[in-house]
Amino acid sequence: MNYKLLKYKMKKAKYLYEKHGVKGLSNKILDKNKKYNSYSEWFYEHAVSNKEIDKQCQKTIKMLNKPCVEVIILPGINEDSNKAIPSLEEQTYSEWTSIILENEPRKKGYGIKDDYMNSFEKAIRDKDKSMLEQIHDMVRNTDADIILFTRLDKEFAPNYLYELVNSYLDKTFEVYYTDSDFVAEVDGEHYAPDFKPDYSIDMLRSCNYIGEVFAISKTTLMNIETDKELGLETVESTLYSVILQSCENARVITHCPQVLVHNVYESEDIDKIFEEEKRILEKQLNRVEQPADVQINKQYKVFDLKYKLKEHPLVSILIPNKDQVETLARCIESIEKSTYDNYEVIIIENNSTEEETFAYYEEVKKKGIKVVVWKSIFNYSAINNFGASHAKGDYYVLLNNDIEITSPDWMERMLGNCMRPGIGIVGAHLYYPDKTVQHAGIVVGLGGVAQNLYPGLDGKVGGYHNRVFTQQNYSAITAAMFMVSKKIFQQVGGLEERLQVAFNDVDFCLKVAKAGYWNVYDPNVTALHYESKSRGKEDTPEKKLRFAGEIDYMRTKWKGILLEGDPFYNVNLSMARPDFALEGLDEAL
Repeated sequence: MNYKLLKYKMKKAKYLYEKHGVKGLSNKILDKNKKYNSYSEWFYEHAVSNKEIDKQCQKTIKMLNKPCVEVIILPGINEDSNKAIPSLEEQTYSEWTSIILENEPRKKGYGIKDDYMNSFEKAIRDKDKSMLEQIHDMVRNTDADIILFTRLDKEFAPNYLYELVNSYLDKTFEVYYTDSDFVAEVDGEHYAPDFKPDYSIDMLRSCNYIGEVFAISKTTLMNIETDKELGLETVESTLYSVILQSCENARVITHCPQVLVHNVYESEDIDKIFEEEKRILEKQLNRVEQPADVQINKQYKVFDLKYKLKEHPLVSILIPNKDQVETLARCIESIEKSTYDNYEVIIIENNSTEEETFAYYEEVKKKGIKVVVWKSIFNYSAINNFGASHAKGDYYVLLNNDIEITSPDWMERMLGNCMRPGIGIVGAHLYYPDKTVQHAGIVVGLGGVAQNLYPGLDGKVGGYHNRVFTQQNYSAITAAMFMVSKKIFQQVGGLEERLQVAFNDVDFCLKVAKAGYWNVYDPNVTALHYESKSRGKEDTPEKKLRFAGEIDYMRTKWKGILLEGDPFYNVNLSMARPDFALEGLDEAL
């Protein structure tokens, strides 16, 4: 019996009991073991029950100092479809009012029940103002604490407002959003769930992953600019401007990992929306003094951002090596094709035995490449810390010798991100030689401690919501190729030398995140990683003992994130599969 694993599971059960109670713990265990035939089945199993609806209604009646919610309903994609109003009328929380913004006076009514007539006002689009200006005017005149944005053809779960208000009372959020899905008009089947990460500044700049239904505190909303000169015409771009600016200014951004919003239609005028959103993003980046070259990636429906360099610092590239001359030479040659010219390469020699290796070292020294000698046993963390002690640059790149870089502007891209305020580590998009995915971000807790996402996926496939090709934040990134500033490297004490082989990069990334920095995955920094797909088997007693110790170290040190879940994943997703599968449904979403 694995007593360490049993002890860990008991600790997890204790944590779940303390956080969710006996019933919550029981439900978590049942959810873990339950299997579903479809997402729709999963949805109905997890939807709020009639019993809970009754409880929420009673709690709302007894609630003191109820915050008021102002719901701003914007035109839907299908303006003849009215899903929002009936679903608002069925909410378990009743302290709300609404303004329906119409493009022009509707001949048909909305079928509002008499009891709710006082809750709804109507306003007509003012053609002399931008939609955002008009929204600003409406918000200025409301007494509501919370502003909820939606569109006419969006549907709310009956507990949406209840969850929203309880979260506001608990955390006093400035921005709030939930998970969502689609529902078929014909048979009501639920499909295409969007299980979102917690707030990711870089993902929001790549695409509006938060969506078109979200809530913002009135104070936060009144501080955003109306951007009249941008000439925004679409609802989608207007909402993107609202959420982008609000999140940049907010201190508390709350993500509720429940499917509480249901979509029926998808936007069709994609090209126009992208062009408007691109202008919004560029202006926002200039406003926060982080200008970037923004390109529209229509294939994967994201923005590709390349931040502009304000300085030209020295970059130190650290490459541990033992023999494998051909592999190392290929790596060095790919670095020499880089379009950035202010860098140094430091090879950290570790117990090579082949004469060819030392002959190659003499050859590259003539090019100005440094070779420093680590004489002790292999310890990936110690070797890189040793290499860093010989580095002169303000930024370090940790690079495996079996990497062949395929994007010549990789250093500019990594530096552009690294030099942004609040950014810690910047990682790359790595492929196996057969052009399948080797690394596209790491999820902490996946597979037990941490695991790469999408290993072996066809390199042209975007994965769940095209996240393989979306610049975004992750808790961890592989050290096979990443960049970090010297300042941050030293601030967190470098790599943990007790982790000789496994999880040292994950531990380092988590230390950087704990220090208050964002870690960024850039899909446009690309390289081939010649690591064998079968590499890393812990198949000797000595390796197994060392690996077990490293696992125990991680589970002890980082038990918080391992128990609560990786904020850049989603608690509803499986921790047993690296392809965004739903817990209990044995297929990728």
